[in-house]
Amino acid sequence: MAYDRMEQIFTGASSLLVGLMVILTVVAWWIIFQKAGRKGIWSIVPVVNILIMAEIALDNKLYGLLYFVPLVNFVLQIYIYYRLFQRFGYDGILGVVAVFFPFLLFLPAFSDARYH
Repeated sequence: MAYDRMEQIFTGASSLLVGLMVILTVVAWWIIFQKAGRKGIWSIVPVVNILIMAEIALDNKLYGLLYFVPLVNFVLQIYIYYRLFQRFGYDGILGVVAVFFPFLLFLPAFSDARYH
């Protein structure tokens, strides 16, 4: 019986933590879009956010269409994060790591980094 209660507590706590991370990541993307001169609201619109993210990182929205090609989308995600971090003055390898650890998006969003 005590095991079930502990499981409920940890499940609730982990759900809360995941929810908080999702909210912070959405806020980070909103700020990144604004720093890049785009409207922040586009960061939460499905499909459009991918096209604008590709435009911010690669100067062309059409690259965003490659997200719909299996396997290519993973490679493209790595490259877009790589270029995005470079655009904000960070080392590109940090962008590659950010693919696997999205909380690293907080660096360009919540720092004084400017979009170039």
